[in-house]
Amino acid sequence: MDDGGKGYRFSGFRSPRYTQVPDEAFDELMGALTPAEFKVMMYVIRRTFGFKKDSDAISLSQIVSGVRTMDGRVLDRGTGLSKSGAVKAIKGLLEKQVVVTVRRTSANHGHEATVYQLHFAEDGAGRPSDRGPSRSPLVHSEDKGALSTQKTSPCAPGAQALVHSPDIQETVRQETEQGSLSDLAAVFLANIGYAKPSRAKSERTLRILQRLHVEDEYSLEVIHTACRIAASMGARGPELIPHVIGRQEPPPAEPGVGKRLAQAEEEARARWETQAARFDSLPEGDKQELIRRAKASNPIIAQRPGDHPLVRAAAIALLGG
Repeated sequence: MDDGGKGYRFSGFRSPRYTQVPDEAFDELMGALTPAEFKVMMYVIRRTFGFKKDSDAISLSQIVSGVRTMDGRVLDRGTGLSKSGAVKAIKGLLEKQVVVTVRRTSANHGHEATVYQLHFAEDGAGRPSDRGPSRSPLVHSEDKGALSTQKTSPCAPGAQALVHSPDIQETVRQETEQGSLSDLAAVFLANIGYAKPSRAKSERTLRILQRLHVEDEYSLEVIHTACRIAASMGARGPELIPHVIGRQEPPPAEPGVGKRLAQAEEEARARWETQAARFDSLPEGDKQELIRRAKASNPIIAQRPGDHPLVRAAAIALLGG
């Protein structure tokens, strides 16, 4: 598909498999939306009604490139838009009130993938209009700290919906987190001067973020804050992030890594120890002032006590190089 679809040949539809699409999508919106907006709207419809749901958490990378399982199996190919094109299309859909989005945060995962659903007309009593199927309202799911639907919407009479097994649904959730971490890794590398990083550096950064998120259970929100702090401290790669986030014992060099990566990890450790020693040598009043400024600079840091590793790292970053 890298050639814009010129060499692509469709193998044919398999039947019967359906995704319920409101008539307004074709009768009204197909002529009112840009091609990119129509693509994103149809992707939202596929990810919601196609899974018998009213809403779904969808990452930007999924909208662009689709969803793959951990073993590389393709579940869908996304819209094929660029990231900037997808962002512009989403903005257009929001302005035209075609879709509704909800940004989610939770105690366990911090910022999570945005929840998307179609905008349904309401009658005078604030209920979904009879022009469309009955929808169940969004409710807060206390165990996940995110928005979810209470029950699924019905399929059209006589239509056989594509019902996905729980393991596929879990794969979509995992890929949503994977997409969020990939985007975060790309932003971090761009912030430290790698707008077009090598594949090895991108993969290395993603592995470190995955380890912090999956093994150490740091939330995406906290990891994002740690990435910002590491970048402000002059990080040359992702190796400084575990030190900044407060991991008790930052991991040694991975088995089999080359001399360059081993050296990068050693330099990151030395850089952290040097700057931490500078901070510890300050008079107590000066340290408390830096901690105060650090907590005032970021709402995530502000929620932590003064002796929290993230607060300490942010204060150390204020010392400069």
